[in-house]
Amino acid sequence: MKAAVLSDIHANGAALKAVLKHAQSKGADQIWLLGDLIGYASHPQGCIQTISQFYSKDRLRWVAGNHERIFQDVLSACAYGEKITLDSTKTSQELYVAVKQNLELLHLPQPSESALLSMILNIRSMNGFMQTPEAAWYFDEIKTRLEANRLDFELGGRHWVLAHGSLLRVDEYVHPWSPDSVIFNAMFREQSLLASGPFCVCYGHTHIPVLLNISDDKKIQIIDFKYGDPIKLGSLGSIINPGSVGLPSDYDPRSSYAMIDINDESDHGEATITFYRLEYEVGKIIRRMGREEYPITLQDHLNSLEPLPREGSGNVPKWFEEQCRERKNLPGDTK
Repeated sequence: MKAAVLSDIHANGAALKAVLKHAQSKGADQIWLLGDLIGYASHPQGCIQTISQFYSKDRLRWVAGNHERIFQDVLSACAYGEKITLDSTKTSQELYVAVKQNLELLHLPQPSESALLSMILNIRSMNGFMQTPEAAWYFDEIKTRLEANRLDFELGGRHWVLAHGSLLRVDEYVHPWSPDSVIFNAMFREQSLLASGPFCVCYGHTHIPVLLNISDDKKIQIIDFKYGDPIKLGSLGSIINPGSVGLPSDYDPRSSYAMIDINDESDHGEATITFYRLEYEVGKIIRRMGREEYPITLQDHLNSLEPLPREGSGNVPKWFEEQCRERKNLPGDTK
């Protein structure tokens, strides 16, 4: 059984189509979505419609990300006090100021300016669509998915966990260069997962592809990889991040995802993971963002030949930066 693991699509319809076309050519049976389907770029409705095809065929497993939480909070802010109508009679900046003020009054988290403004524009562009049956699977389930924060299941003799940030918080960054103690606290504060037999945690949020294997003596090993080459998951456990489909942030502008190949008849957790990078029509999404007044910082990020790690990444170690830059020059698929 093959599962295409996608995260942080961020309303980038062009990137999503390229990834799904490639994944289906590789024989993907399921899509595992790790959150942040919308926000930042300008094609939220198209992304939801594309993913809904897999939901309707029972081929989708998914969790909500921090941008789904921003979506909920913006709706709450719009419904507070004198209701804010996200219509075209107001400028994007007027809407931003009004929503930000209500978020403060409601004591809700304050996203970055680009995250909040792009979500306002996303919601405005989906006026009418959010109430359709085609969109119900997504919008009706966001609240319960956020409350759960994770999705657990057994498959092929391995325990699988899907999350967006850490297993504690949807917006917590987990980086491969963090000390083992920090990673273990974020992912394994409940020791039952370590004792569950072979396991794999799939997470997103950082927009950086990563493979960590857990050794038998419970040490975290950072595994290097080449795109298109399968690697065995750890016999005890693994932590993987497929990178970002829609807003890569590891010095490589190509869309990123991973394919997990699971021996679903095995009782021993046999599985491999293969990372891929794909080029797509980035100019198309940038032009649309420009027409619809999306933040110029987001357009610049997508247009960059070396998109930098995001603000929450802190100081990226030199060795990791060099590793990313080396991979940038490799083909995105060896087959």
